[in-house]
Amino acid sequence: MRATWIGIVLSVLASLVQPDAGSARAAQLSITKTVNNNPMIIGAESVYTITVSNTGDQPAAGITMTDTLPSSLTAGTLPSGCTAAGQTITCGGAGLTLGPGEQQTWQIPVTVDPSLSDGTNIVNQAGVTSTTPGVPSQSTQLISQTQTQTDVEITKTAVPDTAAPGDIITYTLTVTNHGPSDAVDVTVQDPTDGNLVTIVELPDECPPSGLTVTCPLGTLGPGETRVLVFTVRVVEPQPDGTQIDNCATVYTGSRDTDWDNNHSCADTVVHPTPTPTPTPTPTGRPITSATKSGPATAEVGDTFTYTLVVRNTGTAPAYNVVVHDPIDSNLTVVSVSQGCVATAAQVACRVGELGPGEERTFTVTVRVNDDVPSGTAVGNCAVIYSTSRRTLTRENGSCVETIVTTPTPTPTPTPSPTPTRTPTSTPAPTDTGGPGPGPAPDHGGAGLGPRLPYTGAPTAWLAAGAALLLGVGAAVRILARRTARR
Repeated sequence: MRATWIGIVLSVLASLVQPDAGSARAAQLSITKTVNNNPMIIGAESVYTITVSNTGDQPAAGITMTDTLPSSLTAGTLPSGCTAAGQTITCGGAGLTLGPGEQQTWQIPVTVDPSLSDGTNIVNQAGVTSTTPGVPSQSTQLISQTQTQTDVEITKTAVPDTAAPGDIITYTLTVTNHGPSDAVDVTVQDPTDGNLVTIVELPDECPPSGLTVTCPLGTLGPGETRVLVFTVRVVEPQPDGTQIDNCATVYTGSRDTDWDNNHSCADTVVHPTPTPTPTPTPTGRPITSATKSGPATAEVGDTFTYTLVVRNTGTAPAYNVVVHDPIDSNLTVVSVSQGCVATAAQVACRVGELGPGEERTFTVTVRVNDDVPSGTAVGNCAVIYSTSRRTLTRENGSCVETIVTTPTPTPTPTPSPTPTRTPTSTPAPTDTGGPGPGPAPDHGGAGLGPRLPYTGAPTAWLAAGAALLLGVGAAVRILARRTARR
């Protein structure tokens, strides 16, 4: 009996010393998920924060987080290490290992569908797995409420801002949903005062509904704008200075974050149209005339300008005044002044109305053709026309004549003659009274042969020769006279 109790004690002690294999330490994963907006704003962006932790005592390798988004969410730009396939977001993978006590966090941006109904719950599930044997997968679920937020705005204008009784006023209403959610059941109401205006025309969105213009627009998406235009007529009569006030309001069945811009007004002040002062019928008569000028001569190839002045010296306006200016075939039109049109054979200048005492000036620049013979007279005449029945045309035509000349050739300059060098005379030697003349002076000319003796009288033979020639000439003249007498 004593041995039995000893065996039982030893057995208990052994179990305390050797723990059960099932209680050995291992990796343990957990996953949590939160959202920054709660409730999530419909049409706006929210951010999910997903955290995976290893609460065990051993590393967990190959950690993969999977987040499956519902169809009402659209993923934004994903963080590094995450990919998307349809509505499934996958982060981590074979390269991600978490040691004991470590954690990994991902932030996933999402946008809620703008058309989602207010108060809809969004259910989102995320899970995590590991390739380490014996590490169980974990998952989490987050349920978030949603909420619509819209900002519907209306603006109104009236044209004109002043009107006379019987005039038409045009109202323009602009309705915009600034979002971020869809604005549902949008309706515009615009009461009018039947004592001041009557409704003339309504847009298709606004069926007739008495004095209040009512426009059910339905749903407006984020950023969507609708423009409504309707017209009214000012009731006659109306006192001068009457102010027509008109205000429109927009409503929506969605949550509107700003009611201050849901109302807009426009005013129009009534001013009776003054009776126009009749324009007196002119009793005078228009008198038109033309004066044309140009050069008297022009060379072949020259360019010159005709100047034409049109005047009304009468006491009434001349209407629809036009100037016609045929161009000589020996000329080519280069340019015309504003208000004129040129063809190959004619220039036409439209003056229009020409009041009493007014005048208009036009210019036509032409070039003399290269083949025009010199001496050709080129004529040019301009004529005035007007549709005024009482127009008196005095000197309604004006002409100018230009004579074509040949270009004067440029004279060739005469070269200047080269001056001849005058030789320097040699002075005669001075007589020293010696027995005879000394040696002849050296006059230069080396290499010209032996020099002649210097006599001191170099020109005496010239005088003798001249006397002989005169004598012979006189004898020949006498002989010729005698021969003629016979």
